[in-house]
Amino acid sequence: MAVEQTTDRQQFAKNFPCTLHVFNTVAFSTLNEDKCEELRFLELKDHKPRMGITFGLRGSLLCSPFSAPFGGFVFANPDSSLEMVDKAVKALVRYADLRRLSIRITLPPAFYHPQLIPKQLFSLSANGFRQLYDDVNFHFDLHAFSDYKSILWRNARKNLQRAQREPFVFKRAESQEEIIVAYSTIEQNRKSKGYPLRMSLQDVLDTIQVIPADFFNLSMNGANVAAAQVFHVAPDVVQVIYWGDVPGFENYRPMNCLAAHLVDYYKKAGIHYVDVGPSSQFGAPSIGLCNFKESIGCRIENKYTFEYNPKH
Repeated sequence: MAVEQTTDRQQFAKNFPCTLHVFNTVAFSTLNEDKCEELRFLELKDHKPRMGITFGLRGSLLCSPFSAPFGGFVFANPDSSLEMVDKAVKALVRYADLRRLSIRITLPPAFYHPQLIPKQLFSLSANGFRQLYDDVNFHFDLHAFSDYKSILWRNARKNLQRAQREPFVFKRAESQEEIIVAYSTIEQNRKSKGYPLRMSLQDVLDTIQVIPADFFNLSMNGANVAAAQVFHVAPDVVQVIYWGDVPGFENYRPMNCLAAHLVDYYKKAGIHYVDVGPSSQFGAPSIGLCNFKESIGCRIENKYTFEYNPKH
């Protein structure tokens, strides 16, 4: 199998319809092109294209993703065999060795595709990629329960009951003005906790032109107290990109209320998974955040980052 770099982005998208998630699409990569030195669309092929991968070049490092939670390979056929995946990874290694380039790949959690993600994990490990770190990622499996309260930890159940006594109003944003309100709420949350907000408002407005998105506001007595920004990232998966509450309302447990509403909303919409994202960074966990997500009913899976350094 050989590696061929292509500049025909439309053909690349046509060759590899199985992207697993929206962050691997040509449209998303093109939107964020200015966040790397060069975009490289690589086709792994024998007599026809079999797999592909998009990298953002930074110095001598090929990054997948270069501006997203995870990346990985795209496929011409979702039934690609382990042998095919392994041959493609071997070809990618030869490509990197020849050009003296390092590669860093973060794969999505396995629930994004229980067949193809493990094949990628195995083939990367078997062909000289070392596990750089893994992060703990949390999600709701909406098919795993009928009664949300039954999967809560005891303290989370009490907190939800506390929240349900308050006059909270949950509403999906229907206008740009309401989206901006949601963004402002999240911005206040991040500032209060000293966390970075990597997407500017303009980044958000640009991104939702290529990714379907939902925004939700939770208010009390006319004041917005919590919000969530959610992307539709795969056919049966949504991902909470940002969520949070504003300072001063913590005792009313708005986040427990917001989580319950999101679960109910997407369960009724027929979504299978709500990806709530990682609660660790570069392998170092935020224990308090991990405990909160687990307490509100999230399941845990690992999100692996691999690196390959060329043979000299």
